[in-house]
Amino acid sequence: MKTVYVCEHNVYGICGIFSNEELANCFINTFTERLIITEIPLDKYKMELETGMEPYFIRITEDGSIKKVSVNSYVRNFVLNDCQGFDTQNNFYVATFAKDENHAIEIAQQKLSEVLQKELNSK
Repeated sequence: MKTVYVCEHNVYGICGIFSNEELANCFINTFTERLIITEIPLDKYKMELETGMEPYFIRITEDGSIKKVSVNSYVRNFVLNDCQGFDTQNNFYVATFAKDENHAIEIAQQKLSEVLQKELNSK
């Protein structure tokens, strides 16, 4: 998967998109204002979009019980790479593309299992 490097200003937004990090750094170093570089995979959701998947937001307990499943129309949940984590009540949440609600739940349970296994392995 190809990657693009996006240069952003906190007020003015995107001010440059580059094919490599070196060019992006060269660009931001020519200005005195603070700019940040964000590395973004190109066509990240290509397969999901081409196969008609929809964005879902799922919240489940650590034991896998479903708290919430909804078709997600908010792009903010997909801005962060692999939007997933634990909320203040220790419920696991994930934003993902899926074929339907059952597929979304399956993905969320798999991701939760991977996170918990990773935590066990790090102890």
